[in-house]
Amino acid sequence: MRVIRYCFYPERLKGLTVFKLPELPLQNVFVTDPFVQRVQEGKLVGFNFKLVWEG
Repeated sequence: MRVIRYCFYPERLKGLTVFKLPELPLQNVFVTDPFVQRVQEGKLVGFNFKLVWEG
């Protein structure tokens, strides 16, 4: 299976910071903006964020 473009329902992401889609392999973990902001504020290293959807 190949995903060309991700599209999420914003109302289903409310309150989530980290989630995955059961249909995709384990290494596909998604995070929301609050998670990214906290990582940046904490100056944590080792994260590689890639924007997959703007909403």
